Amino acid sequence: MREIKFRGKSLDNNEWVYGGYYNMPDCRKDNPRHIIVYQNNGPGQLTIHEPIDINTLGQYTGLKDINGKEIYEGDILQINIKDKTIKNKIISAGNEVVEYKNCKFGVVWGWHRDFIGLDGFYNANFEVVGNIYENPVLLEG
Repeated sequence: MREIKFRGKSLDNNEWVYGGYYNMPDCRKDNPRHIIVYQNNGPGQLTIHEPIDINTLGQYTGLKDINGKEIYEGDILQINIKDKTIKNKIISAGNEVVEYKNCKFGVVWGWHRDFIGLDGFYNANFEVVGNIYENPVLLEG
């Protein structure tokens, strides 16, 4: 069973925070607060409630890239597929954005731009090269 966790950019310091997500009603305002909850590993093991920018919220896919980095919704992946028919040939598809669609994580792929689940790639290596929030330039061209 995969680990369920999220990430989002803190409203306080614009840094990434990782943990559980919940949408907390704010009785004083009409808009809810979006919170990432995590355990502080310091003395006392405090539970931290960090308000985040909802536009940066992404869920962990349960997968890691070739370097061991966790893959989240909104990450930009370089996908390299090894061609078994030609020795040492790698087919590279450029940078693709991880999305959640049809009850699975995947990318819009190929010239026909179909959505393919990350589990649908055979002989492929994924590498997180950035994300859509901090590195949109990676999607240009």
